[in-house]
Amino acid sequence: MKKWKVHLVLQAKGGIGKSYVSSLLAQLLQRIFDNPKFIDLDQENPTFSQYGALGASRLSVMDDNHSIDPMMFDKLMEMIITHEGDVVVDTGANTFSAFLAYAIQNLSFDMIKENGKELIIHTIIGGGDVMYDTANGFADIANYVDGGIVLWLNEHFGALESNTGVKIENAKVYKENAHKLIGTVTLKKRSIDFDKTINKMTSLRLTFDEVENSDKFDFAEKNRLLKIVRNDVFGQLNSIIESLDAVAA
Repeated sequence: MKKWKVHLVLQAKGGIGKSYVSSLLAQLLQRIFDNPKFIDLDQENPTFSQYGALGASRLSVMDDNHSIDPMMFDKLMEMIITHEGDVVVDTGANTFSAFLAYAIQNLSFDMIKENGKELIIHTIIGGGDVMYDTANGFADIANYVDGGIVLWLNEHFGALESNTGVKIENAKVYKENAHKLIGTVTLKKRSIDFDKTINKMTSLRLTFDEVENSDKFDFAEKNRLLKIVRNDVFGQLNSIIESLDAVAA
């Protein structure tokens, strides 16, 4: 019997691609499993819930003082634990610190696992100028959260190496936490045509399936998105999911 998974997308830095990652993960889960549930916790930029085809629920777990609302957090945990299917939660940068601290204090991650769910953390390291901050965010998550980590390497911000040329896989922060990784997914930097087409899709909040049936994209754009980007990302991610299910079996 399949063990349902709770996928938490966590990263302290905003604008790094969390909602894009959440949407990619959600789309694949929709294709391969029945009844996945998607939840958007972002207070200020609820991008994930704006993808109409995904039907993500928007839930505010923060009060007006930017503290966790215990009642709403309990509602979130109830939604996660009682759902018979995989769950994806996009936490949002503006909720990251309070969410993580409250979850740790209340042993929420342990409660998820004790109720028969498998906790999977998805976090992102971006290249270029954001590499330092996002790598430190990855380290914080690895230190405080007891769960397998899927690391997304986002090349769209630049090369994944330090100013001195040290590649991320050779960096100290990566080596110290590599044993906690259950897989990596690389969002590859391609040509400017790919960037424009991906930005067009995400700005319209469309899924790959919607792009395929849309008259807003020409043949070349569809080819880039469906034959190259989708096949590449889904191939990487599906390999990780298949390996998790094989271990569980």
